[in-house]
Amino acid sequence: MGRRGDAEEGAGRTMTREKWVRKDIEASAGLRWLGEGKARPVWVILAHSADLIVLFPAAALIWLFVGDPWKTWAWKAGLALLVGTFLTGLLKLFFKRGRPDGEWGALDRLVDPHSFPSGHANRVAILATLAITHGSLALGAAVSIWSLLVGASRIILGMHYLLDVVVGLIAGAAVALFF
Repeated sequence: MGRRGDAEEGAGRTMTREKWVRKDIEASAGLRWLGEGKARPVWVILAHSADLIVLFPAAALIWLFVGDPWKTWAWKAGLALLVGTFLTGLLKLFFKRGRPDGEWGALDRLVDPHSFPSGHANRVAILATLAITHGSLALGAAVSIWSLLVGASRIILGMHYLLDVVVGLIAGAAVALFF
């Protein structure tokens, strides 16, 4: 077969953008059952633990009241969180992917109707990467586990799709490695 036939055959095997989006939506919807019942409050607490209103004051309090090396770490974390938040905001404005259908997080949905990439995942990846590169093994492991749980909570509660969280985690790690 000629070049054109090979290209057409290869195109038939590749997954189109629409198929990727559909798979992402299906995978995300498949995780939502984990947020039902008695486990729901745990996922809600995890999701809120990475809110800007929690993380920026925490970094500021550490910087103000704790000595080095925590003071230096809090300064880097605060600056990286600012850059990561700005980057995530720009990406959300560029891609404008709507959030999954749902009622939880009404204020977030009103203030920020876009889901790609996840700002929460971005922030926790920044903190996990900084904990791994600047902290102890135990701290890095603990913050990494927390970051994965926060990312999962955003999917389980219907605020994000799986791909939103994965890209948020990657972007956050990249921002933290820059610092």
